[in-house]
Amino acid sequence: MKTIITEGGLLPADMLDAIAAGAVDGQRPEDFGMARTRPLSDRIAAAWQAARAQWALFQTHLADLPPHDSTATTLTREYWAIPLLRILGYTLERNRQAPVVAGRTYAISHRAAAALDAPRRWRLNVQIALADAWRLLHAPDDALAAAADAAALLPTVGSPKLTRRLIAIVRALPPSPDRRAVLDLLTLRREEDHA
Repeated sequence: MKTIITEGGLLPADMLDAIAAGAVDGQRPEDFGMARTRPLSDRIAAAWQAARAQWALFQTHLADLPPHDSTATTLTREYWAIPLLRILGYTLERNRQAPVVAGRTYAISHRAAAALDAPRRWRLNVQIALADAWRLLHAPDDALAAAADAAALLPTVGSPKLTRRLIAIVRALPPSPDRRAVLDLLTLRREEDHA
């Protein structure tokens, strides 16, 4: 990989080599709930082209934004965020109320549907990576929020290895009541994995 330069330990060079060689779990079409009808790289290229076209459409609508709509929240959600997530394979459902995780309320308008084709394992891995990244950046509140989101996804995936990884991340955070609540939830998930 001549175009990627790594510094620090977040993405070691040998990990990038393994990804390029296709030797890392989560790189086959089946890992994303897709049939092996065409290579994953073709699907990625098609999704990239669709995302670029959607971005161009979004930019056109953004240019026509009325002056009184300075945040463009609805426009961004309807012409960029939701279409992009659909391109990436998510089936979205509108949340009836804001989700509450570990006593914190999150203003999240949509969620991935519980359909069998929703890429849950990918979402869980992303949340765990976010929790670990925030921990490394010394942002314990953000790390805990990402860990709580990951903990909520664990029952849909059922992975003892990911549960253990998440527990290790949360244990490395400074003590707090929220940390204790997330750790209790993760301990319960670990016990469910062993049942």
